[in-house]
Amino acid sequence: MKTIVIYLAAIVCVFSLHAQEQKSYRGQILVKQDSFLVKQDLLYLNMNIEISGLAVGRYEKLILTPVLRFKNEVVSLQPIVLNGANKHKMYKRAIALDGPVIAKEGAFVVLKNEPELIKEIAYVQSVPYKEWMKDAELVLIGELCNYAGTPKQVLRNVLTEKIVIYKE
Repeated sequence: MKTIVIYLAAIVCVFSLHAQEQKSYRGQILVKQDSFLVKQDLLYLNMNIEISGLAVGRYEKLILTPVLRFKNEVVSLQPIVLNGANKHKMYKRAIALDGPVIAKEGAFVVLKNEPELIKEIAYVQSVPYKEWMKDAELVLIGELCNYAGTPKQVLRNVLTEKIVIYKE
């Protein structure tokens, strides 16, 4: 009887935590929004992204791009790139030959996909604030790319239908 009560308590805890968090890309990416703050005409975006158990092939890469959008207005933020095992070796080789700035190709961070590990990324970005952003939604776009970098699958997930912006 005690076992059933413990299981029920664990299930209630999991569901209460689930209500506060948002998931994307088959539930293996967890996005915890911390804040959107406007300060001196800049919008500061601060969120934690937790990645675990993704199926990225050896020669593939997954590009996760947060996007602010409202009607026809769109701002793409720096992407997070997860490389498969061999793709990451190619990335490290590019760093040695060309330098880290060219190898990153504008990404916020480039990581090797290790499905057995949970990785937490403190994602902090700032963009020039525009008035339309107060009604914007936050979307996460995932592009699974093949060896040549051509997208083979594109997934979109609306994380927040209307972001809440605090002003300082």
